[in-house]
Amino acid sequence: MHPTALYWRLLTALEREARSKAHDQSGGKSAVTTSVPFTTDALVGAWHTEFHAQPAASALQKFGYRVVPRPLVSAGNKVGMEEDIKAIETAVSSELEGGQEICVIVHSAAGTPGCEAVNRILDRGYSGVGKIVRIIFVASMLQHDEVVEHLTREGHMRVDLEQGVAYPEKAETGLFNDMTSEAAQPFIDALAWQALYPQIPLSSESWRKVAGSFLICLRDNAVPLKIQEKVASEYGMQVLRLDAGHEPFISQPEKFAEIVDGMLRS
Repeated sequence: MHPTALYWRLLTALEREARSKAHDQSGGKSAVTTSVPFTTDALVGAWHTEFHAQPAASALQKFGYRVVPRPLVSAGNKVGMEEDIKAIETAVSSELEGGQEICVIVHSAAGTPGCEAVNRILDRGYSGVGKIVRIIFVASMLQHDEVVEHLTREGHMRVDLEQGVAYPEKAETGLFNDMTSEAAQPFIDALAWQALYPQIPLSSESWRKVAGSFLICLRDNAVPLKIQEKVASEYGMQVLRLDAGHEPFISQPEKFAEIVDGMLRS
């Protein structure tokens, strides 16, 4: 079956003045030197829109991060993975050209397009001032088929093969199971349909040259725990675990921001 991507995020360094201010406000602690463009191409990917990035964006800004939301092109548009990869590559490249330090956060099925975008940047011999300092996986994966089968089997995804799209189903239990119905409803209402497309294999493993972390979501009903654990173990990533469902950036934005901040300081 075809994959559905959910979310990826991009973090870039603050301007020099903001770094100094953040350092002063922290009482002399090591200042955070990244800002966060939530690039809604995978940050709010499969089914997600820019709206879904807002809780974590606000929380991350309190840590001194600059946040730029951007959803997956394939959420609500009939395009393929290549378009998602190119959009991510363009967004990251733009920040690099500005001399920024960048952390790419890939959520759910955004793992593949996010990592492939990093591959293409590194493999073309990028040598500018900016730098990709870390890739953070959040309930993510690099092979989609098993997750798509799981979502379909559990009734969390409805596929329309004739139209080539997939719709979220029972999102309150599949995606937002760690939130009250009242709190989750605006985010459920904001979900879009997702274009189905065949997965493009990674062209290299250059993305592994970048430090990697994995936030494993222990109550995730969308990406099974065993898949999260396998990816984190197979690629030797720094691992943190959170008692959360599939969307910790929505259900626990302050805790999520704290974890991201900690990963970037490590």
